[in-house]
Amino acid sequence: MKKHYLRKQNEQLSKLWGVAKSKKLSSLKRENEILYSLARFGWLTHHQVTNLLQPKDLLGSSSIRKILKHLTTEGYVYENNLNRSPGSQCKSYSLTRRGMRRIGEIDSLKRTIRNTSISKRQMDEKYEYHRLTANQILIDLRHNRHNLPIALDHFITEHELGRMRTAFANHFGCIPDGFGIAENKFVMIEIENSVRGPRRHGSKLTHWLEVYAERLHHQTRFSGHFLALGSAGSYQDVIQIFVCTNEKNFRSIWRKVETVMQHHRTYSHVFYLVMKKKHWVSPLNGALFMEHNERQVLNFFH
Repeated sequence: MKKHYLRKQNEQLSKLWGVAKSKKLSSLKRENEILYSLARFGWLTHHQVTNLLQPKDLLGSSSIRKILKHLTTEGYVYENNLNRSPGSQCKSYSLTRRGMRRIGEIDSLKRTIRNTSISKRQMDEKYEYHRLTANQILIDLRHNRHNLPIALDHFITEHELGRMRTAFANHFGCIPDGFGIAENKFVMIEIENSVRGPRRHGSKLTHWLEVYAERLHHQTRFSGHFLALGSAGSYQDVIQIFVCTNEKNFRSIWRKVETVMQHHRTYSHVFYLVMKKKHWVSPLNGALFMEHNERQVLNFFH
């Protein structure tokens, strides 16, 4: 494979020296980090790119925005409005085929890209907030942005899970909205962006909860080996996190989980993040973190 983009970058660098060369090298590295992030997540807002790549830099948002604008102008990135955001002012960024080809020339990154699909419109607009939240929870847990007791060492995004649906369904009996590894534990993430009645739950989530709760009741933990991840697939336990975009959605899923857990007489391993209102920038700011059986749960049912 001819590495057109790498050759072009090397030509640019060969014409520079000293500080100018160092700055150009740093700029190209940051561009490739952004392109790789978009390849992994499918799409991100510029705030999410900043949270992911510069989590401790409060002033980084402006520089990330400029780089995304440059990548868009150069044809590496699509820019789209999130139509359900206030005034459709929030924008998302996703890779073009040109952007995917560029990042695919870097062997160390190409090997870790699970989903190479490209689409100018990533999804139906009614799922925009669901994906926004699914992306944000992985970013926030990876960098422990809210001082939660769960921090991810690695994660698989909802976009990447689209290429691993069969493996997850066969092993766990469900396909999560996000997946993480925290030390020797797997973290299953489900986004609750609407009220789930019996039909909405379907067999997917119900089957997983039943198997999960039964195993916890008999063995006190859920361990095994997920072959799809190779040597990284060995795990000692699994925890479940439901991210609820409002209190009504929380009450709906909590009742469903309560029924299953009462039946199997187990109450551990299930956690919730409950959002007070819908935010399109930093959506999890101010969200309340609870375990299933905490006393403060009762405050939501009075």
